[in-house]
Amino acid sequence: MIKTVRLIALLSFLSFGMIFTGSAENSVNIISIQGDVKVLPDGKSDWIKAGLTMVLRKGDRIRTGSESECVIGFDRENRNVVGVRENSDVVMLLSSEQQIELIDARIFARLSAIPKGTKFEIKTPTAICGARGTGLGVDGNNAGTRATAFQNSIYLGNGGGDQEDIGEGFSRFVDSQGNISEEMEADGGTRDRFNAWSRNIDNLISLQGGQNTNKMDNLSQRSERIADMTDAVAEKEDDKKIDAREERGTETREDSGGGTGGGTYTKG
Repeated sequence: MIKTVRLIALLSFLSFGMIFTGSAENSVNIISIQGDVKVLPDGKSDWIKAGLTMVLRKGDRIRTGSESECVIGFDRENRNVVGVRENSDVVMLLSSEQQIELIDARIFARLSAIPKGTKFEIKTPTAICGARGTGLGVDGNNAGTRATAFQNSIYLGNGGGDQEDIGEGFSRFVDSQGNISEEMEADGGTRDRFNAWSRNIDNLISLQGGQNTNKMDNLSQRSERIADMTDAVAEKEDDKKIDAREERGTETREDSGGGTGGGTYTKG
């Protein structure tokens, strides 16, 4: 009985813990905020202040101010992340291919877990770019789009269906007329900023992993405490039942003996 109650308590509590820690498994979340970041939820007219772990949905719009940044995780393990850099305006598309649209924005992206047969594309007013398993940077608005491949290769296309590859360490530009430039060597300063950003993402994910471990450790400790309390209650109830049975047995023997004379008790 005690073991059964203990098992039920543990399973119930751990099930709650798994629901709590895994509820955003298939969501797109804000995982880091610096400075002034606001969100305009789809269908609303009022901008709200962005918050950590905020779930982003299709049609939501994000703006960052001066010296501000917002990092978005596109999977639970944060293996696909986009950093919306300062003075940027983007919209979450979250379609089967195009994930984010740059209205007037500068972003960094690190993509390391794109499912086979799918794409992670970034749309701008003048171009579409994307890749599988890479690090890239995109600056885009109505005047044109510049895409840079920091890790592995990416592709850049215009609205007319033309598309060109960009090798690691290089960039291309699409102007407002849809003309795609030749490859050019990536700017060293931009490359250094991406590398610094990527290191910060590693630190962020490492820190969050430690926090999640601590949460699960605390969850386990709390589960044990609840199980111990359950054991104590169950044992106390069993003791009460035993005492009650013994008390009833004593009363029965005394009644059968006809008072204090001490008769014999025969069952049945």
